Amino acid sequence: QTTSNICGHIESPIENLTLRNVLLELEGGATEFEEIVPERKTAYPEVYVLGKVLPAKGIYFRRVNGLTLDNVQVKTLREDCREDFVFEHVK
Repeated sequence: QTTSNICGHIESPIENLTLRNVLLELEGGATEFEEIVPERKTAYPEVYVLGKVLPAKGIYFRRVNGLTLDNVQVKTLREDCREDFVFEHVK
């Protein structure tokens, strides 16, 4: 259930990111997820630093200024209770 994530930090957000023509084909199958995602700057880049089951089945975005998604799709093999994308502090 590992979700892709693109996360900046309070003092260093990600700037001007464009994802174009991306298809994520994932296993899916989550029936629950972590509602609150912790910010643990010193623990990066460990895989589960943000939690084992993030609230997005595709990509979890946090602290991104200038995000553009153009033809970005998420498909799962099994039903999944999560949204394709979750945006926290994103412009």
